[in-house]
Amino acid sequence: MKKQMKEMREQGITLVSLVVTIILLLILTGVTLNIALSENGIFERTKEAVEKYKKAEEDEENAIDMMKDELEKLTIDYNDYVGCYVDGYNPDTSSTSNPVKLETSSTGSQDVQTYSTEGMKWRIWDYNQNTKTIRLISEKPTSKQIILKGINGYNNGIWVLNEICRKCYGKNIDGISATNIKRSDIEEVMKYDYTEYEGGGGFKYGFSEEFINDLKYPAMWYNFDQKWNEKEDKKGLIWEKENGYQANQESINLDKSVVKQSKWQHEFGSDALNSDWEESKKIYYNLIFKDGENNFFNKFYWLSTRFSDALTGYYAVGIQAVNANSGECSVFGGWLYSNINGDNWSEEIALRPMVSIDLQKSGYTLEKVEDDTSKSISFKLVKNN
Repeated sequence: MKKQMKEMREQGITLVSLVVTIILLLILTGVTLNIALSENGIFERTKEAVEKYKKAEEDEENAIDMMKDELEKLTIDYNDYVGCYVDGYNPDTSSTSNPVKLETSSTGSQDVQTYSTEGMKWRIWDYNQNTKTIRLISEKPTSKQIILKGINGYNNGIWVLNEICRKCYGKNIDGISATNIKRSDIEEVMKYDYTEYEGGGGFKYGFSEEFINDLKYPAMWYNFDQKWNEKEDKKGLIWEKENGYQANQESINLDKSVVKQSKWQHEFGSDALNSDWEESKKIYYNLIFKDGENNFFNKFYWLSTRFSDALTGYYAVGIQAVNANSGECSVFGGWLYSNINGDNWSEEIALRPMVSIDLQKSGYTLEKVEDDTSKSISFKLVKNN
């Protein structure tokens, strides 16, 4: 009997232990499930950790991409993209409602002329890596033409052309300016030595002729151009100086003078397949004579460069220009004044604006835009934050 009771007690203790163990396990399971599955449980925290890791990874990739973009902007040579279109340049358009007024004394024309801003597309002309300055050229010449005539047109022509561009296509921001294209802009991208081209009368650049009669000369020619020395200033940059508006200095008479041939003229023909252009520079032929659709402009436009023609027995002065007619495509000189009977000549020609943007001073940058469909590359001008 005692033995049976002892066995029952031992069995009872075992059952109690089992029940207690089960209860403890249930409690532990509940606690574990609560820790794992609750709102702040292990699974939720693990999920959050994975999401945070993915976001951190994405942020790191974005930061790397941004660094790559910024590095590309700092190191990109836009000279590799000459001719590409640039969107986003919008000049100050105050002159649209208040047109630039050109008095007769500034142009030599008999009529007062006005000029308003025209909508333009812009293309890359060149880029200076040292100064971080990019220059844009209008896709086409202006539709409006400006008349320059006689001695006043010669004296003030460069100022007139550049002033129109400054007011109509410039921007009131430090580091951004606008002018009309110059002859030297074309000379810089040519292969052939332009001083070997003929000027007037078959004479080359730098030829001089002495005149001993009492002749009338433009004041601008006397103040600057007469002092020109082609050996010291082979590029002839003196011919592109403005000297402001000289309405009260029309002309001067000289008993003796030496007139130097500072004009060159040349017909390039209907394509760039000649010795005038380096292979890598032939894009400039299209920029000078054609639009973005490869069509000739079929019109003339001014170059902001004066010239003098030294000819046998007489001289002439004027402003250079581009003839962008199909099959001709030339740089030539438009006479405005000649000592032959004191003749005044006039030319009515379009403008070709150029915009210079210092990317550091102006706070602008260029973003590359690649079109996968057309495989073309363009740029967008954006203001830095």
